[in-house]
Amino acid sequence: MSVGFGLGPLVAGVLAQWAPAPTVLPYLPHLALAIVAFPLVLRARETRTSNSRRRLWQQLRIPEVRDRRFSPWSCRWRRGCSAPR
Repeated sequence: MSVGFGLGPLVAGVLAQWAPAPTVLPYLPHLALAIVAFPLVLRARETRTSNSRRRLWQQLRIPEVRDRRFSPWSCRWRRGCSAPR
């Protein structure tokens, strides 16, 4: 991922600076990689099981501040916090 983040702007900058059609050509490597990756993404297995009884909204919600797992961490950043330790 780091190599991609580093090389992506470098390749796009080189193509925009010295290649013909600087407003179109820098986007072509990204488009080519997306075309190659699309069939691979379609074949990937689903990570969410269909037998889950909880709704998607319940799975994505943020834990409440009163939750034991959340309070001690968030208390460090708040003034006057009285979370159990």
